[in-house]
Amino acid sequence: MKRSVSRRFGRRTALFALMTTLAAPSIVAPILVSAAHAQLDSAPMASPLQTIRVFLNGREVSFDGVAPIQESGRTLVPMRGVFEALGAYVEFNAATQLITATKAGTRVQLTLGSTVASVNGQNRVLDVPARAVGGRTLVPLRFAAESFGVTADWNPNTRIINLSSGLDAPDIAPITTEVSGNVLRYDSDTGVISLRLAEASRSYTISNNARFFRRTTGRLIRGENPIFGAPVATTESALVQGADVVLQLNARNEVTRATISTSVLPVRIRDVQGDTITLDDSRDTTLMANSGSGVRVYDARGRQTDDASTLVPGQQVALFITPSTRRPFAVSAAPADVTLANNAGNDLPYDGGTDNPDVAGTPQINLVQHNATRALRAGQTLQVTVRGTPNARGTFSIVPEVPETNLIEDRARPGVYTGSYVVQTGDNILNGRVSATLRSTNGREAFQQSQSSVTIDTVAPRITGTSPANGATINNRQPSIVINANDIGGSGLGSATISINGQQVSTEDITIASNAITVVNTDNLNGQVNINATVLDRAGNAARRSFSFFVGDEGGGVGNNSDITSFSSNATGDVQIGDRVTVDLRAPIGGRANVDILSSRNRAVVQTVRLSETSDGRYRATFSVPDSGDSSFILLARYSDIGGNVSTQEASARLFVADANGDSGGNNSGGVNDRITITSPRESDRVADAIVISGRAEPNTTVDVNVTAQGTRYLVFEYSNDLGTQQVQTDNSGNWSTASIALPRPNNVSNLRFTVSATQTDSAGNRSEPVTVAVTPR
Repeated sequence: MKRSVSRRFGRRTALFALMTTLAAPSIVAPILVSAAHAQLDSAPMASPLQTIRVFLNGREVSFDGVAPIQESGRTLVPMRGVFEALGAYVEFNAATQLITATKAGTRVQLTLGSTVASVNGQNRVLDVPARAVGGRTLVPLRFAAESFGVTADWNPNTRIINLSSGLDAPDIAPITTEVSGNVLRYDSDTGVISLRLAEASRSYTISNNARFFRRTTGRLIRGENPIFGAPVATTESALVQGADVVLQLNARNEVTRATISTSVLPVRIRDVQGDTITLDDSRDTTLMANSGSGVRVYDARGRQTDDASTLVPGQQVALFITPSTRRPFAVSAAPADVTLANNAGNDLPYDGGTDNPDVAGTPQINLVQHNATRALRAGQTLQVTVRGTPNARGTFSIVPEVPETNLIEDRARPGVYTGSYVVQTGDNILNGRVSATLRSTNGREAFQQSQSSVTIDTVAPRITGTSPANGATINNRQPSIVINANDIGGSGLGSATISINGQQVSTEDITIASNAITVVNTDNLNGQVNINATVLDRAGNAARRSFSFFVGDEGGGVGNNSDITSFSSNATGDVQIGDRVTVDLRAPIGGRANVDILSSRNRAVVQTVRLSETSDGRYRATFSVPDSGDSSFILLARYSDIGGNVSTQEASARLFVADANGDSGGNNSGGVNDRITITSPRESDRVADAIVISGRAEPNTTVDVNVTAQGTRYLVFEYSNDLGTQQVQTDNSGNWSTASIALPRPNNVSNLRFTVSATQTDSAGNRSEPVTVAVTPR
């Protein structure tokens, strides 16, 4: 049984400040980096006093102490510095001296000492090659930038190179300024925040893709600057009146990032009288909880209230204090806030004492990357890079059943962890995610999954049948040859090589669908016909089948086919009303061809769909399946040669239409959208450490079963872990069942629950709405 893992995120992952993610275009324009276009400076080698500086969208790129150099008028920069700043994953093969950088479907390759590079397999000529200098690998800057859609401009006066991706790319508008102040008000409906600045107040608009972070400290000590923990992602709800905030603004003066700073302490309530709250500290600190004082009260459910009596003597609460003014602005009894306070500070008054605050907190993960730009098979290596808090112990995994693999921190780059895993037979993951964990010395841990998916497929496709069948005798001399196959739970059918009587079939004559490979036969066949087929999935796993059939002497097809050598469609299963179908006809060059769509009773439904000659002797058209009330259609082609002679031929296979319920040929027993259920487990069941999920659906359909774990880590942080999607086939009675799925029991996660979701897909590709059940651990 194959299993697959998927993950969907609701927010983007932040990169380090010097590594702004860029959106790479699908087409890279420059073919030759010419002297006129690539000239960044005509001077020879730059001296140490003339250091070249590189900025990406207004932020300087760090090269770890190795400055860019110039050679033959071209600027070369350290490989990892530039490619990682561009958001690319970098590999270097010491044996072949090959550099490979990949990002968002773009693959760039250079070889040390070679002036020939490639982008997505297309060669590029370089004026200077990549080279090794002082133990570091340097690459041509303009080529590296433009390969990922970034422009480079050289200023000879300042010796600065500005890299720019443009303001229209997501999340990369350059930050032009930064403002700090105290929140006067925030209107979530209009997205406008007003700050109290040093000399006045000012308002700013929050951009649609703005990100919010909160950093906390414990007790504020007089005469000392507060020591804050690392910023933690939060929501705009943290923009409350009285909070200190740092806003980063783009060129349009919109807020792209807001970092809220606060001191938060755990304290106990001594007494509440009206709107007066007395804290149980050495000074009997008194707070006035009313609109005039600016102190807000949140009850145990996290709701803001004007009633201080929701707090009771002896209750532990979180006290929020503005670091810049040392003034309290909120008291909260919400469990998440109390936990946050216990993690950030200690149970002492906020305005006294000399002890250092306790700032030991939870590590953070900023980025999880991997090298799986295509499906991996057994024996290939998955390489993982994680960026986060330095000096932690890191591990990663791909599914719960596979043991965690260690991540090793790069000594030269604190906070950068790498690890690798060699794919084993039986590892099968479809559009999955890499799960990474960093654990600090105090036992706290951070968990995050990769945004880009990974597919691992170690099982070959399955060939389930052929048409014509092995050993069959047929009369049609131009039969369409169909090999029925599937790759359920795997990466999907990828390619095929087929020979007819030892002669290789051109790839353009092979059509690959999700469950079949079709060959458009261009020659008349007669007698014994031998077929050899190799079917590969997208990971490169191969399945092979040889079969033969016999073609009788009478030959022919339907109608006069003296000029038409073949006529077929790409529809390999049932179709739906409105589906797009492509027909392909072979005949002499220079003619005219069209197709009529007939009902099963030979009534013309659509007439004269014109076919275009896409290459010599190959005619093609695409049409939509009409809504005529018919359950099947006949496709009839007419071809007129340059002399006006007309030939006709009927396609070898009819089109069968699934009705509105997803059934073929008028069977009204129900459809793909309403016939799937989960029978085990049931809603609200308490489950063990592993479960088998079962249910019912339409017979002979594909069912995708997904499990997601959710909860709250440390009573503050959201925990969400996609445990996988198994793809299974229903039997002839419609029953289905998954293999055993291991359920995690993560440390420090409360309110753990598992959501099971199932969908089915019929032979026509129609996908049902999911059915779900929620369960909890025993």
